[in-house]
Amino acid sequence: MQLAVLGILVTTGAFAPRLTATDAAAFATLVHLCSLLPVSPTARMPGHGTRVRVLVLNVLQTSSSFADVRRLIDDVDPDVIGLVEVDQRWLDALAPSLVEYAGRIEAPRDNYSGPALYARGPATGAVDSRDGFGLQATYPTSPMWLQIPVDHVLHTCTFGVTERRVERDVGSDHLPIVVDLVVP
Repeated sequence: MQLAVLGILVTTGAFAPRLTATDAAAFATLVHLCSLLPVSPTARMPGHGTRVRVLVLNVLQTSSSFADVRRLIDDVDPDVIGLVEVDQRWLDALAPSLVEYAGRIEAPRDNYSGPALYARGPATGAVDSRDGFGLQATYPTSPMWLQIPVDHVLHTCTFGVTERRVERDVGSDHLPIVVDLVVP
């Protein structure tokens, strides 16, 4: 699809002897928008079963918005939490909000790649929960017109998705994602 649009624009450009910076910006925007078109606008129908809420957040390692993230965890009350860019400072600061999560994998790092996973129960993944919920861009937090969907929550094909939303800015360069799953 992007190549087709690119071909049309290049062909059109061949007939327009003077392209302005505005034309180039419009072209870049059109190519960017075309990469987002495959997102289905219809929501997936959930099956019957147990609800599982998932929160995913890139915390931005250099941020010190610990209280905002703790408040988000407390407000959303997720069953599974996935955090990215955590270091030991982040783990220590979030510890009070993570006490009830017995399942945990923590690998703090000082190079912006530290992952942490917390769960009240088991969870696995294969399908993108964004299918059927539209664009839901998460990065960067601003300016809004540059946002693209780079953060994902994957789940098995047998899970249903009842809700998926992008949450408020809590001081990271990525916006958090909250997903309600139905586990058969």
